[in-house]
Amino acid sequence: MEMQFLRVLRLLHGKKTIKVENELKNLTESQIDELYTYVIDKIVQEELPADLIRSCNFNVRTLIGDIIQGIMNLSNVGQPSDQTLVITAPTQSGKSSAEAIVQKTCNVLNTCSVIVTSGIQESKDLEGKIEDLLKMDSPDEGEDEDEWEIDFSPPSLVIADTPARIHRLCDNDIVPYRNGLPTGKLCVLVDEADRRYRTEEKEQKTEQAF
Repeated sequence: MEMQFLRVLRLLHGKKTIKVENELKNLTESQIDELYTYVIDKIVQEELPADLIRSCNFNVRTLIGDIIQGIMNLSNVGQPSDQTLVITAPTQSGKSSAEAIVQKTCNVLNTCSVIVTSGIQESKDLEGKIEDLLKMDSPDEGEDEDEWEIDFSPPSLVIADTPARIHRLCDNDIVPYRNGLPTGKLCVLVDEADRRYRTEEKEQKTEQAF
């Protein structure tokens, strides 16, 4: 499983050789399920703080599984994935934990993640909260850097939903990311998604920028 996972990582950071792609295309359905389970176990056991997992009032493994299936897309290797997940919960119910897990999962899979939230100060507060959640009792890092062969580090960003910030995101972060890694995946997590589009005509600057 470890070698197959490393092959997936090579695809995700641009080392898209025909040999690697064909090897992954030849996986059976049960082998694909085994590989997804392996990655979920790896993230839960090695990457996420145990305190964070215990604090979650949702199924952590299910959330991670949905994310990695969308990113790795092993049922259709080499093709774009356009998976949409909707996470609903009352205010102050621990959604920041879910956002932290999404960000960490993307980081493990060498995938650019962008969290869009309402307000500049709110985005700074959320970024700090996610950092704290992922530092609860996190394991030592950097043990297998050579093995992972990661030579391009995608950004993990938390931004405000202002037109100026969204345009800067595209110009300063997404475009360089695509230039450095044309086949790289992009995960966008929209906080309070029901507030993104406010008018039927969608003529507001925020709506157009988004």
